[in-house]
Amino acid sequence: MTLRLLVLLLFAPFAGAQTVVLAGGGGEGDVGDTAAWSYGLYGALVENGDTDGDGVIRVAVVSRNAETQWLPGYFEWLGAERGLTVDAANVRVSSRGTANSPTATATLATADVIFLKGGDQGAYYDLWNDTLVEAHVRALVAGGGAVGGTSAGAMSLAEHCLCGGRDLISADVMKDARTDWMDDASEPGTSGIHSDFLGVLPGVTVETHYTERGRLGRMLGVLAATTEQAGTDAVLAVGVERQTGVVIRDGVATVHGEGAVAFVRPTGPTLRVRDAGEPLVYTHLRLDRLTDGWAYHLARRRPVLDPLPEGAEAVSFAPGGANSSPLRIFGDDPNGADAFAWVATHDPSPYTLTPSTASVVVRDAVGFTGAGVNDGHRGDRQETLFRALYDHPEALGVLLFDAYDGAAAGALTRRSSTPDRLFPAGEMATIVVDGSTMTHKGLAPTVNRYGVRSAALVNARLHVLAPAAEYRFLQVDTRTRRVRGTHPALHRGSARSSIVPMLSMSPNPARDSVRIDIEAAGAVTVEMIDALGRRVRLVSEGAASRTVTVDVGDLPSGVYSVRVAGDGERIATPLTVVR
Repeated sequence: MTLRLLVLLLFAPFAGAQTVVLAGGGGEGDVGDTAAWSYGLYGALVENGDTDGDGVIRVAVVSRNAETQWLPGYFEWLGAERGLTVDAANVRVSSRGTANSPTATATLATADVIFLKGGDQGAYYDLWNDTLVEAHVRALVAGGGAVGGTSAGAMSLAEHCLCGGRDLISADVMKDARTDWMDDASEPGTSGIHSDFLGVLPGVTVETHYTERGRLGRMLGVLAATTEQAGTDAVLAVGVERQTGVVIRDGVATVHGEGAVAFVRPTGPTLRVRDAGEPLVYTHLRLDRLTDGWAYHLARRRPVLDPLPEGAEAVSFAPGGANSSPLRIFGDDPNGADAFAWVATHDPSPYTLTPSTASVVVRDAVGFTGAGVNDGHRGDRQETLFRALYDHPEALGVLLFDAYDGAAAGALTRRSSTPDRLFPAGEMATIVVDGSTMTHKGLAPTVNRYGVRSAALVNARLHVLAPAAEYRFLQVDTRTRRVRGTHPALHRGSARSSIVPMLSMSPNPARDSVRIDIEAAGAVTVEMIDALGRRVRLVSEGAASRTVTVDVGDLPSGVYSVRVAGDGERIATPLTVVR
């Protein structure tokens, strides 16, 4: 029998930066407003302290454009509110010449905090990659300083950064999983996802303006491309809404602000299909959608549930009743949402959720058509769907995309012979949110810009389903929530290696140890391999259930991999040691 292994490759707490802040964009609160979303979020950066001991917390606010003195003044006020002496200044870096100038970047060399403003992360990559700007950020991280960013600045901090300079939208990957909108505008035909930039957050890709711009589909498309490009499923996608963010300390990300932050990662049975010219297929992704006060353990890839935030509650799933009668729902039908048992509305405000009056519906389901329509309501549809799933966690959530760029709208069909099964149709992928695995839910303490309190949902599942010719039998059972298909290729999920790394270990500035938690039914071998394929260390061998600490303090800089093998299965996860 095939050995079942679950390998958790866990970082020791950051040996470098003590505080990392990701903000999803949007205007900061006013000076004097201690209730503003940015007060605690940005304040965490100055709270990290004076790392060089000169008595002043120096903040460098970096962008490529000329900026007003407002944000430096805001940081200085945040410090004064906390009894701290803060000296903040703008640093404009608009060319590679400036980025490599010791004089122009001198402020970065003495900073205790570096904050990257919003703008264009593609331009940031082209201007700052392999320059003194990049070197100063990495040095600050290694020295225990604080690093933050908003919008494009936050995206630039991830190891896997979508910074190709093209305006990718969700509909692009819902139509074509290998869309050239994901390429690098500076080098057509090459990937716009770069893993050689600042790399402050290893094993992570970040999306911002996540709800506001309806970027769930875009983030899933980038995650699929990133895991393929990196050669590992050990990548976490973090979607941050505007006027919302996370403060990361000791490997735990705490949510601040009015909206939600989505943490999405592949699981063991995840199926990923990225065929050129065909919609994305991506299944069994774990979604933890968290709001203000919730926290997420980046290494364990789990929310912190002890203690639970105020107002959080446990949930459980019970299958609903049987469906009947054939049905077809089109993504460009403005009345298509009436075909779901629950109808959620957001316009006109306020949000409502009422039973459908249609004679034939999908039981225990709620959804929207026109998910990609750029009508100013993409964020409303995305936010309202998740709020509806808070109210009815037993429901199946659906986002159907309209016709786009010559592709026919997505659709779902139901046959009279199999009324409990929904089949994707059309030429656009459909996003399905399954709450049957959810364990907890909660609501944000304040109302967001969409007129609702954002919903926190723990351990939901996301599926991107598409009717590509090879996968025309892909289906979701609305009662059992099982995603399945009759084509042999669809069984790759169960045939994959069951050794599942949960976290990439690259880059690794100044980190001397990595903890590996292993769960398996039999014996395994854990070893370290260098770039030439040579074993440089036998970490562990024998009984499976254990925690192993790998000492990398004596290893020279270079690219290594941690290889775990057992019962004929093997997986290698990258580790970069930087001195």
